[in-house]
Amino acid sequence: MADERSGENPLPPRDRDARLARREARRRQIRRRRIVAIGSLLAMVVAVVAVISLAGGSGGAASGRSAKGTAAGKKAGGGTKGTAAKEGSGKVRNASPQPDWKPYKGAVPILEYHVLGQPQGEVPYPELYVGRTAFSKQMDWLEEHGYEAVTLEAVEDAWYHGGTLPAKPVVVSCASTAGPAC
Repeated sequence: MADERSGENPLPPRDRDARLARREARRRQIRRRRIVAIGSLLAMVVAVVAVISLAGGSGGAASGRSAKGTAAGKKAGGGTKGTAAKEGSGKVRNASPQPDWKPYKGAVPILEYHVLGQPQGEVPYPELYVGRTAFSKQMDWLEEHGYEAVTLEAVEDAWYHGGTLPAKPVVVSCASTAGPAC
């Protein structure tokens, strides 16, 4: 705004109106972008919830790792430490909290494997396959860096019901329903 004492004329009404119109158009554009961003975020959340509910207990275990006895494999149900669930009960072996676990409300990484193994012949999405060697190396990396596999149920219990988790929890899951691929 021009200083009235200096004798300068303020912007003519036509220029001031044009500037205000540009400013209002910019605000509308920003509002539209925010609405689109929030809508996209909500769509992603709905998609993640749908994937989780469709996977519904299809794994949470580092399959095939129990033979090596890694911490990740043991915590996910492959080891011999802790109490085992009854066969056919639907519970993961050794899913009960361990003595060193603490209350935890932080973020928990979820590693979702689509298919473990090599693609057989022509498949629509070969990039969704993770070879057993690569999977083994990834599980070794997690163990070396102190991660312990937990179930989604354990994470939910920790977040909403005061349950406990290890210092560095990770959920390892496989979405394939193609039989022994996971």
